[in-house]
Amino acid sequence: MFWYSVAIIWASWYADCVSCLLHANNVCRQLRDYSTIETNTNCSYNPDVGSTPRLIAKRYGYPFENHEVTTHDGYILNLHRVPGPRNTISKNGKKRTPIFIVHGLAANSAFSFMQGKKSIAFYLADSGFDVWSGNLRGNTYANKHINGTVSNAEYWDFGIEDIALNDLPASIDYIACQIGEKGNLIYIGHSMGTTVSYIYSTLMRKHAGENLKAIISMAPVAYMTNTQGLFKTLAPSTELLTGILKSNGIYYIGQFPFTFPVISDLCGKYPFINLCNLVTILAGGYSESQFQAEILPVFWSFYPSPISLGILQHFSQFSGGRFARRDYGPSGNMDRYGSDIPPEYDVSQIPVPVHLFVGQYDAIATLKDAEHLESKINSGSAVAKAKLYMFPYDHNNFYTAKISKPLFKTIVQIART
Repeated sequence: MFWYSVAIIWASWYADCVSCLLHANNVCRQLRDYSTIETNTNCSYNPDVGSTPRLIAKRYGYPFENHEVTTHDGYILNLHRVPGPRNTISKNGKKRTPIFIVHGLAANSAFSFMQGKKSIAFYLADSGFDVWSGNLRGNTYANKHINGTVSNAEYWDFGIEDIALNDLPASIDYIACQIGEKGNLIYIGHSMGTTVSYIYSTLMRKHAGENLKAIISMAPVAYMTNTQGLFKTLAPSTELLTGILKSNGIYYIGQFPFTFPVISDLCGKYPFINLCNLVTILAGGYSESQFQAEILPVFWSFYPSPISLGILQHFSQFSGGRFARRDYGPSGNMDRYGSDIPPEYDVSQIPVPVHLFVGQYDAIATLKDAEHLESKINSGSAVAKAKLYMFPYDHNNFYTAKISKPLFKTIVQIART
């Protein structure tokens, strides 16, 4: 009996310790507070760090559905749906305008849930929309194939155009099938999510015209002549670096779920949180008014998802001033396109309105390049035209900004027009 009582006491103590450890402070209001996170009253516990879209939605009382989509070429993707506002059931019978959110480079659908109850997915759901957050092949929630796994080199043999011509139409068709209608879908892309939308809507113009009502581009990436920061520095070396990686049997960069704790422990904690934050600033710019130190551990628990080397190679081309198809060299281009150089994407033929949301402090998707894209889209005979909007954001602030309501309200206004 004595040892039984000791065991019970020990088990209770152990459970309390585990609970304490699991709920230890993991976010702080200021960067400097992270050095004393354990005892600092400006720090607290955020359960969303390292969480999943399903758990985050459940935590804040929103309905959530996971839908599995298989593309024409066999990649298996997951769509994360918030079909209605807080404290409602999924099947409430009410028709809502569908919104399809597509993440950027090395991101995933969790970005739509990054700010907890203030996230874009929840705001739009509360505003009366049927919100679908997509996942593009290779990322944390889209890392399966009908014929193999992510450890297979063939799995990673894809680029931006493969995503645009397979992942987008498969996801869009699936959403249309689920809701029983097409032609009313609002597409919201961020960064690479904008790039693939332009490729899709030019090369699959008919499909886009039949399914989309409008494209909203947060941090639009197409022409990258004026891109600054790390991307500009590394772009000229991309072919060399990817060649070295491939020669060593590495076909992607990023992390998978089992490595997330490593990145989260490094970039979400002192002192590395300062270094990792500096990297994001050098890459995407910095908006002092929108910076939130509290969001950094959440951000680094979701980022970076794996990306193929083919994606990086194609993106590096855009810095040359042409928004064109993948360059395979003169001989390869002749075989594929019938010309020595790859043809440009004719964005003037996009069949739906394009709303370009530009960050004032964005080092990647700059105002000058967005204005050039706007003029290119508006140069055609297509009825749909582009319109440019400015926000006091850097590249990632479209998901992480301290003040997001002006952005969200603009989206709602466009979606209801």
